[in-house]
Amino acid sequence: MSVNDPCVSISTGTLSPDLRVNYAFGMILGLDEFLQEQQYFLEKGRLHERALHGFGTVYGLQVTKTKADGADYTIEVAPGMAIDQWGREVVVRSAQCARLGAWLAAQEQAKQGTIEANKGVSGEFTVYVVISYTECEDDLVPLPGQPCSSSSQAMAASRLRDAWNIDLRWSPPPMPAWDTDRRLARLLSSVQIVAGLDPALSSEGDIIGAIQNLPGDVSAGPDDLWPLVDWPPGSPPSSPSGPVRYRLPAETAADALDRIFTVWVTQVRPLLSPGLTQPADSSDPAVLLASISFTLGPVASPPGPDPVIASCDPPDDHGRPYVLHTRLLQELRILAEEATTSRELATLTNDVDAQGQLILTAWFHLDQPVALTAPVQVRSRSGTSGTFSPAAPPDLSGVAPQFSDVWILTPDSAFPAIENDQVAVSFAPGSVLVGDPATTLADRVAHGLDLLDTTPAGDVIAFETVQVPAPPPPPPVSPPPVREFVTITPVPTAVSALLFEFWFHPQPEWPEPRAVISGLPLGLIDLVDEVTGQVVAPSAVQQEFPNVWRAVFEAKSPDVSGYLRFVFRTSGRVIAGVDLTESIMVTVGGAGAMPLGEWMIKAGFTFLNWDRARDAITAYVRLGSPR
Repeated sequence: MSVNDPCVSISTGTLSPDLRVNYAFGMILGLDEFLQEQQYFLEKGRLHERALHGFGTVYGLQVTKTKADGADYTIEVAPGMAIDQWGREVVVRSAQCARLGAWLAAQEQAKQGTIEANKGVSGEFTVYVVISYTECEDDLVPLPGQPCSSSSQAMAASRLRDAWNIDLRWSPPPMPAWDTDRRLARLLSSVQIVAGLDPALSSEGDIIGAIQNLPGDVSAGPDDLWPLVDWPPGSPPSSPSGPVRYRLPAETAADALDRIFTVWVTQVRPLLSPGLTQPADSSDPAVLLASISFTLGPVASPPGPDPVIASCDPPDDHGRPYVLHTRLLQELRILAEEATTSRELATLTNDVDAQGQLILTAWFHLDQPVALTAPVQVRSRSGTSGTFSPAAPPDLSGVAPQFSDVWILTPDSAFPAIENDQVAVSFAPGSVLVGDPATTLADRVAHGLDLLDTTPAGDVIAFETVQVPAPPPPPPVSPPPVREFVTITPVPTAVSALLFEFWFHPQPEWPEPRAVISGLPLGLIDLVDEVTGQVVAPSAVQQEFPNVWRAVFEAKSPDVSGYLRFVFRTSGRVIAGVDLTESIMVTVGGAGAMPLGEWMIKAGFTFLNWDRARDAITAYVRLGSPR
């Protein structure tokens, strides 16, 4: 439906907290209209209190005890104001007193065995002082009567007086909203906003998960407000001073907190009792004021009218909820804005040496360089721990300075680097000098320097996730240079045989070294007709000049096409069962000859069209015209 459509109250009765009287000229006003008017504004005020402010003592209502006449104690509640769990204002304008012994006697009279049932293991008793709102009728006025009506029917209360119930109980009232609010506040107080934090290290998901789990911690009561932790190192496992640490990147913290608080208001807070929209009648609206512990004396003979109170401790305010007024919150906010901003002591990076050992680099973020005067303790999530010796990197002159912003930490014993392992480095403030030899980090902390990740013992922790660099890829293998082996030229001849000139290029560089084809066995050369596939071996070869040879092939010109390939085998082969171990030989610089294949390896290049598998080099010739 649209926002302008009329709606019907969801109230099951005549009166509803969502209805107010729509006055109009000529309207007849009756009892329901006046009651509805009161109901509307009362419920609006109470909803405002419980939903936007909370519940607890606003001021006063201090609980004290005094020794009364005889063997009894008087419990007194001073004047003051509170808001109960239903959002109702409770104003006590005069002190209220109760006799503890008399109250015990009334409890025992109402139910035999009550006192014994509530005795502690050491004979002690504990009662709780609680307060809640109530109202009572006041100021009777006469009503028009009917014949034979009684006096009660002829009189009615013309006023409802705001009042209170102050009770002594054997158990405290459940106050899940108070306990959960405190847990949430302490959880958020451990969130650190870190500039430049890697988004992958953000704790946003962990924070949201912890907030979603808060309703499950209600049964733990007000005492158990911290989870048990053993990280960072040195935090006592069960100490409230060692909570889980959460971190958010400063650059995106505002958006992250928007998402975190959205989960709180939409998913978690509606689950807490009593309900904010309409508290159930079965819920307990009372608010704790104090607890009182006492012991009973021996039973008198004959027994007196009230139990004998042997001892009574002062009232204990632990777990008592309170509501701070807006002006105080304003001042607290100003103080928070003026407070010193926490900072990280150092940022860690890591490297790995040739033996696979972890090397750490600490970059300090103070206003002056530091000197590390002792080894530091390092602990990893994988269970390795040990000491690392510090050393400042040398400056441009090659001298290591006494004070530096960067320190290299090297393990004193085996400390292997493990991919994605997490390490924590503990810096003892007494062994860190800041700026000069007379000033320690402990001195700076004592004068107001606030450092993140400080343990109860005073050590400052820096964290790092180990990244093991990938091994460098092997250097690329460059293929050897490729050179042309031979230039072949047909030589005209009057005979029918084919004559070719081979100009070999065993060493293309000039002028040195001087390499010459000095041996060209007949059996290592084939002429192949590309068209017919005919294979012809040379009948004769002759060296004309260094690297210039002539070869005669007994092939009839009309039988050979114009497309020829020459195959030079660099080593011998078996022909007709005879092992020809000859090779094309190369002589370098006038020294001894070597096979062509060996020369290619030594010279560091290969020849064009060299077939490694067949150990052969192919050259191509196109005759002027087909024959």
